[in-house]
Amino acid sequence: MRLPEVSEDPRLLREYIKVLEERVSALEKLIAQVPDAMAQQKIMYRRPGKTKHETLAHYLDDVESRLLAMELKQELGF
Repeated sequence: MRLPEVSEDPRLLREYIKVLEERVSALEKLIAQVPDAMAQQKIMYRRPGKTKHETLAHYLDDVESRLLAMELKQELGF
């Protein structure tokens, strides 16, 4: 909505203010939903050569486990 020309008609100004207040209220509701949406968001990853996706957290946990196993084998001399 474009800002109307400055008018001396108080009815137009009140109407415009009402529209702005409604828009601000709608935006505040959307902003309040952002943290919830981000908390529920799951980032997915597909391993090369695979067709199934998995959560990034699951993939990184698997990578960490494999790295720890490699470090342990190295320490034990295998």
